Amino acid sequence: NQVLKDDGNSLKAIIDEIKKSGKSRNNNYRIN
Repeated sequence: NQVLKDDGNSLKAIIDEIKKSGKSRNNNYRIN
């Protein structure tokens, strides 16, 4: 259970980072 929870937290963090990078990329494209 602990391993599954850790994996979930890691995936959540990665997804959050991807969303942030995606937003920044969209903003850059809009600026350009």
